[in-house]
Amino acid sequence: MKEKNLLPAPFVLSSRQHFIEIAKENRRRFEEKFTKLSTSSQSTTMTYVGTEKHYSVAPLESLQLITLRNMYVRKIHRGNYFLCRIIVPPKRVVAIEIPVEDPNGDVASLSLYNFPTMMNSGPHELDSVFPVGTILAIREPFLKQSLVYNSVQFMRVDSPTDVIFMDVNDHNLQDVTWRSGQQVPNMPIRPSTVCGWKEKGDNHFRLKYWLAAAMSYTKGLILDNSAILLKANRAEAYLKLGYFSAAKRDADDVLASPETEAMEVKALSRAGRAAYYVKKFDEALVYFQKMLAIKEDNPVAKGWIRRTQTRLEEQTLGRYDWPRIFRDSQKLASLSDIASFVGPVKVTTLPSRGGGRGIVATRNIEIGELLLVAKPFASAFKEDLSPFESTLAINFLTRRGSGQCSFATIWRTIEKIYGNPELHNQVFHLCPRPPFEPASTEYPPQTSHNIHHHPLQPSIDIDIPLLESMCSNNMFSLESLGYMDFKSPWTSADQDVDLPCALYLLPSLFNHSCVPNGTRTFFRNVMVVRAAVPIHQDEEIFLGYISEMNVRKRDEKLSQYGFHCTCPLCEDDWKDGESVTQSREDLMKKIKANAGNLRISPSAGVFESKVRRVETLIQQISATYLPTRRTPRTILMMAHHFLVNELQKRAETMQERLRHRRAISEEIKAIEAGGIHVIDKTITGKTGPRHCLPISQNSGQGSGLVRMLMMIVASFVSLNDDVRMERWLRAAWWLEDVNVGGGRELFEERYKGILGDTGISHISNKIPTTRK
Repeated sequence: MKEKNLLPAPFVLSSRQHFIEIAKENRRRFEEKFTKLSTSSQSTTMTYVGTEKHYSVAPLESLQLITLRNMYVRKIHRGNYFLCRIIVPPKRVVAIEIPVEDPNGDVASLSLYNFPTMMNSGPHELDSVFPVGTILAIREPFLKQSLVYNSVQFMRVDSPTDVIFMDVNDHNLQDVTWRSGQQVPNMPIRPSTVCGWKEKGDNHFRLKYWLAAAMSYTKGLILDNSAILLKANRAEAYLKLGYFSAAKRDADDVLASPETEAMEVKALSRAGRAAYYVKKFDEALVYFQKMLAIKEDNPVAKGWIRRTQTRLEEQTLGRYDWPRIFRDSQKLASLSDIASFVGPVKVTTLPSRGGGRGIVATRNIEIGELLLVAKPFASAFKEDLSPFESTLAINFLTRRGSGQCSFATIWRTIEKIYGNPELHNQVFHLCPRPPFEPASTEYPPQTSHNIHHHPLQPSIDIDIPLLESMCSNNMFSLESLGYMDFKSPWTSADQDVDLPCALYLLPSLFNHSCVPNGTRTFFRNVMVVRAAVPIHQDEEIFLGYISEMNVRKRDEKLSQYGFHCTCPLCEDDWKDGESVTQSREDLMKKIKANAGNLRISPSAGVFESKVRRVETLIQQISATYLPTRRTPRTILMMAHHFLVNELQKRAETMQERLRHRRAISEEIKAIEAGGIHVIDKTITGKTGPRHCLPISQNSGQGSGLVRMLMMIVASFVSLNDDVRMERWLRAAWWLEDVNVGGGRELFEERYKGILGDTGISHISNKIPTTRK
């Protein structure tokens, strides 16, 4: 029977001694396991996304104390808070499992999920934040029974904002008596002076326990809020944590009364970096210029000024060094040193979508024009996660498994909101549900003014169920731009359960079309959106959420987002009928099988016979499309391209010029099926001038078609047709520039393998640079 169908039952108290013995043994095993993980072995854990969870919005002062003896399993204790203290060092699986006692001395296990900085924490880092003796208050607690072991009951906390770290002098503890004694065995010595807390914080900082360092500095400041050095140190810890508004607040406090010039320089650096990382580049520039004014030969200040001026140019003018950014994206786990840019687009409500939001053009937009550059709110790549641990999730919202990158992105989203509470509304306004209804057309909404004064006393409430839903429905799988060759397979992001993931804010408001008028690319974790076609003022701009050829499968996947696509492609596919679309897929499977057999054909006669068989299958696919059918005709495009691959391989191996010409003819058909209008289809004889493109420049949809154009270029190289080779090379550059940007330099960098293999690198430098 499902747990939610069971009635609440009284919490069963455990034997204190037995509980502590088991908790100590669990901790010992965790320490042993973590030691092994740090050397060779790997651990995989499982969790769930989208299950029923809760969070509290009630202030602690409005709640009444409750103890385990009066609590029930399978019940949210509304109007109450649970007071406890840690009695045995914690362990971590997915949650942090903390053995605690209440004032009566009764014991329970506290499972704390989604706690900031703790996703891959080891025993010592856990102890730095959750030392034995720490007193916690849990707002409106929820007790639950294990799904695996019926006798195990525990307290589950999903939102880290439900946990309040209590200071020993808190007024809520004045009348509390701990029946087991005022001191917990093995409780670490607590500093009693500002210097003691500073020393403790510095030790944590050296170990890169940033949260524990900020916590220690905070406790020292509770004793003496005028201890400027602690605020300066905490500002740096906050920067490491990514708590940028709090870092700037501390640094500004130091600047109000710096004790020395050196401290002033450090505070200016920290305030400037905090402003820089929240994209307030004008403010950041002022801080760095003040640094330089104190010491004119300060290389650090000069470096930050150069970086900030570059970010300002990117942010205001949309001018980027795309070749450099591409090269950086090939060697860095993620790109952080780049500014976001919003071009001629805005968020608005759309009557055609029942008042829902979308993004439209604010003026007429040219094909290839830069519309948006967006950094993620949170992202995760395998390379920046622990190589020894992975957490897989079953997502009940998307009805499929999620890899560790997806899970880590949700965790990091929670971390960022927890530490930057002013960003709360920017994330939650993505979802037009109460209390964020109706959806605002002003996006991003105004930030709240909550500042994270204390690292462990959040000033907001994080709705974990809603956040999991928003992340699940808005996260992007990232297929970063890489170097191009003819060997890489045509893949789809939808087929890989553990591609890198990211949550973007403004880009999440683009609506979907299977034939979008916008095109997006990823430079690692940076999303770049350009116009794939000319776009009129007030016209809605679309991106494609998925890349599935079968209309039924597309519809099933898109239904997870709560809508059914009515784009031209879906409309035409539904008109054709499911039997027709299925027959295309069946024919495509036969083509793939036959194309594979072409490679082992020993003689020209046998090869030609198999080619004719594939051509017959392609004709059968073509016959399923009415002459009036709009493009793209995706399966027909792929069918032609499969044949091209085999024709070209045969031509290169056997040096058969005729095969090259047939390959060109088939690739032109593939390109046209993909939606590109070819003006000049000639393969021999007269052709146009070198500078004239053989394709129309009215549509740049489909960056994947660039590789097809380069296949044509390679064939014309083999045919020694320099003029057509250059014309098609210019066409490839133009289509690449529309989708990716960066002009000639980036094109030659990305395609240097193909250009080198085909022997035409010396010609590519003749291509004029007309767009960056």
